[in-house]
Amino acid sequence: MQIYHVLAVDGVTPVEEPDPIKWAEWMAMAERTIGVTQVPDGCVTTVFLGINKGHDQGPKRLFETGVHGGHMSGFVRQYATWSDARKGHDSVVEAAFNIDGESQDR
Repeated sequence: MQIYHVLAVDGVTPVEEPDPIKWAEWMAMAERTIGVTQVPDGCVTTVFLGINKGHDQGPKRLFETGVHGGHMSGFVRQYATWSDARKGHDSVVEAAFNIDGESQDR
């Protein structure tokens, strides 16, 4: 059985939402974006997913960073907390600017 999550009023703490209709309504209206950063030939996005991509194996993975375009296109990383997702977004952005070990001017 899928367990749905929304963010609490603080905008960072995931809480379970047992009603799939309320979850879908919240997902359609909520600001779920943690970061969007343009990188060479693409962008890095980090969002709150609202479902556990960990499928009950280990810690919940409710947040996800994805790279769209550039040398890291297709790279995905998932996180349990908003804080980890924010840090992870910044780390992936740094890596996307780094080609062959050299930092690129932003």
